Amino acid sequence: MKRRLLRSIDEPIHDLAAHTAREVTVRVLSTYLEVDDRTVTRLIAAGTLHAYKVGREWRISVASIRRSFPVEPHQRAS
Repeated sequence: MKRRLLRSIDEPIHDLAAHTAREVTVRVLSTYLEVDDRTVTRLIAAGTLHAYKVGREWRISVASIRRSFPVEPHQRAS
């Protein structure tokens, strides 16, 4: 069970609405948003994203991501 949970947290996000994990890591979210890991960490520090630490790693809830970024990156108006 623990292995499956860790696998789903590190699973890349292709479609946020269909993403099965309840939380993701900074690296997964930064890849999804196409920004640097430090940018995501700054969003957490600013309170834009709600996250908590597990050891040295931040975990961000998918619900928080949906609230903060209601539009999928590939759906943004140009």
